[in-house]
Amino acid sequence: MTLENFVQNGKKIVGVAANYKALVKILQRPIPETPDIFLKPTTSYITEAQKIIIPQGFSVNEEIELGVIIGKSGKFITESQAMDHVGGYCVALDMTATCRMKEARINLYQRVRLRILTI
Repeated sequence: MTLENFVQNGKKIVGVAANYKALVKILQRPIPETPDIFLKPTTSYITEAQKIIIPQGFSVNEEIELGVIIGKSGKFITESQAMDHVGGYCVALDMTATCRMKEARINLYQRVRLRILTI
């Protein structure tokens, strides 16, 4: 995959929540011991010419992030090999519909709880 076409050929967006420790402290939240990983669909890619559309009634939290483009696949990559897999960098705008987070967390809790009860 070349960097010029990562928007067309990218397979997923992987994010790491609470990776900015200073902000986590300001928000008075515990710093996770292990990374909280989340996925965003590739349909959330936008390019320079595209507009960001926020549905009416939504409250959105936005953060500018450094995006890392993985240019080479691999498994069980050591820390010393990690940079061999970085294809480049991009500016990433992480937008979260905060008005939907509480509902999503409740739904996730209910699904996990239901699964535990049925095991």
